[in-house]
Amino acid sequence: MRKLLSVSLLALILIMSTGFSFAADDLNFPTRPIELVIPFGPGGSHDMHARAITSVASSYFSKPIIPVLKPGASAAVGSMYVKNANPDGHTLLFGHNGVNIIAPHVRDVAYSIEDFKPVAQINYGTVIFFARADSGITSIEQLVSELKEDPGSLTFASSGIWGALHIPWKLFVEDAGIEMSHLPTAGGGPAMQAVLSGDAEIGAGFPPQSLPHIESGKIIPLAVTSETRIDELPDTPTFMELGYDFSWQMWRGVLAPKDTPDEIVAYLSDRFEELVKDPSFVSMLGRMGERVNFLDHEEFAEQIEKEKAMYRRLLGQYYKD
Repeated sequence: MRKLLSVSLLALILIMSTGFSFAADDLNFPTRPIELVIPFGPGGSHDMHARAITSVASSYFSKPIIPVLKPGASAAVGSMYVKNANPDGHTLLFGHNGVNIIAPHVRDVAYSIEDFKPVAQINYGTVIFFARADSGITSIEQLVSELKEDPGSLTFASSGIWGALHIPWKLFVEDAGIEMSHLPTAGGGPAMQAVLSGDAEIGAGFPPQSLPHIESGKIIPLAVTSETRIDELPDTPTFMELGYDFSWQMWRGVLAPKDTPDEIVAYLSDRFEELVKDPSFVSMLGRMGERVNFLDHEEFAEQIEKEKAMYRRLLGQYYKD
């Protein structure tokens, strides 16, 4: 009887595993390498995160994931490339809330969040505001005081109009009642270079590209946009601590063209959920000063709906339908 039960149990396991295999085979996906489109220039935090993903992807996908840089027009070029791609799951956008939720409501772009299907949120990123070390600016209080005495005398370099670095800057200058010149660039990497080269005195960035330059003494951290201080900069205050009524964090997430079949989106979501648990990937994010904050395709879609309503309230004077 015990032997019969063991044989039956083994048979059930084989049937279940075989059925799963047939289901995966029936999906016939992926059939070629998957493009993960980064809509920014090289060297920024999005580029670094995407390469961390693709470096371990071979353990979780049967075909390679290839990072593809498509910068331009404050991320509109890359976003449009994915929007117009064949919706077969082989072309994905590595987007964020500034580009994909806010930008279509405050800029003239030919896409909206409805042109994409959420696949997976990977993590959140906190923005660090900083000053070039030789600028003489060492605190937000000093920055505000100088700009009130001499409006527009300092320049802020961002990753592009209504990009992830421009949005918190806009909230800050309006809350502080100051005027600061703005230098938009093609991404976080070029924005950092603008500060380091002397084209701007003030900048912002995510931990991956900011922390090494803080440690080298080239830039001085002024404040962070999260609700609480970050572990890597325990002595750097939040804007909320300094009396400003805003916080800002950017999600990094994978999006597919809107007509991508649901079963492919679900498959991709499952694969990314396994990928973000990879010890090497977790370690790489940790070294960048960020943490995994995964949401599957359904949870990610719900989060996007909540954020759409939140940003309409937060940026109401700029929003257009």
